[in-house]
Amino acid sequence: SSQGSVAVDEGRVYAWSSQDSLIAFDKLNGTRVWTAHNDERCAHAVDADGLFTIHEKKVVSRRKSDGAILWSCAPPSTSTSFGSHALAVSDTRVICAIWSNQDNKAMLFSIDKGSGALQWDYTFPDEGVFTPTLVNDLIFATCYKARTVTCLDARNGLVLHVAAPISDG
Repeated sequence: SSQGSVAVDEGRVYAWSSQDSLIAFDKLNGTRVWTAHNDERCAHAVDADGLFTIHEKKVVSRRKSDGAILWSCAPPSTSTSFGSHALAVSDTRVICAIWSNQDNKAMLFSIDKGSGALQWDYTFPDEGVFTPTLVNDLIFATCYKARTVTCLDARNGLVLHVAAPISDG
């Protein structure tokens, strides 16, 4: 899709269309498998357990066989702007990045991958956080305005360290 990045698993490619749809294609021959309404193009992630997207201002888990929604989780902030490619997935959780909340600050929040329950959230000092990266029980996120890399404990959202500032010299 020219509208955003794709997510790819063992058998399918998932892409957002400009018609507010998420489309699953067969990875080997390009045949359309299913189409589901999805109003956000900013993020989708896939792993062996499921497909995760942002739809109607919530993170949703979709069944990979037909795109049906299994659970949804609203962000802890009432007014949000999701970052591009805002989702990261581990064995037990989905991490979502919010570029800017109602206070113009970036956020990360963790969702239990099986149930869709909100686990914790963390608010950054400024707006703008890029795609989070999960490595074991660590989350690394680059902050746009502060030019920092923040490392959080994925189990509880506590900050372990901040590398600041990122500079060219």
